[in-house]
Amino acid sequence: MDGNPVDCNALGIPINLHSNGRGIDPAGFQPDHLLYRRYKKMPGKSHEESIAETISTKKSLSANWDKHCLNANDVLYTENGVYHKDHGIVAYCVEDIRGWSYVHEEFVFTLEFEHSPLPCIYPHCDMHIRCNGGPISGVPGKVKTVVRVMVAGLAKKIRDGVDVSLTP
Repeated sequence: MDGNPVDCNALGIPINLHSNGRGIDPAGFQPDHLLYRRYKKMPGKSHEESIAETISTKKSLSANWDKHCLNANDVLYTENGVYHKDHGIVAYCVEDIRGWSYVHEEFVFTLEFEHSPLPCIYPHCDMHIRCNGGPISGVPGKVKTVVRVMVAGLAKKIRDGVDVSLTP
């Protein structure tokens, strides 16, 4: 896909989410900004357990920056045009994430985020695990668990499961 608005429109993605050639927002994140993330309710699990289960333990987590969303429901769209109407939504406050760190042996792990717009999802951001302030090639298992628990604990639920009044 070349990222032009026609492609995004053909995928059914709302126009407010299209990048339209805009680059990274140079203004940066403010402490009161929010990052929205969707989660899938897992069968037989509570919403809190589902939130923790759907948090990736890779080197980064994706989210949508509230500054560039009409509302939290924008995070239910993927760059491929899929609308996850059955997913819940959580929000993370930038200030909470910036203040988190975990010491493991001689290493200090932190979370950082960057605006990384996609052609059809301009609000897209990535949260990265950093080690001693730099990029990391592998995350120790214990650190993955701590990050999962911490990120799940910081999540503020916006929406549980399906709400048919919110579907486009």
